[in-house]
Amino acid sequence: SYYLKAKRPEDVAARTWYSVDVDASVESGNVFACQFHPEKSSRTGLKILKNFTEM
Repeated sequence: SYYLKAKRPEDVAARTWYSVDVDASVESGNVFACQFHPEKSSRTGLKILKNFTEM
């Protein structure tokens, strides 16, 4: 399986454990990326997307 391991730890916005440490999201400047599918995460995922669009 593939997973994100950020080169710069200071860019990691969220991390989770899934048999290994996975950097779930990173941000640097005006770039934001996530490893997971927030749209499949029910209300919490929809809230993440809503918050992102309101930045």
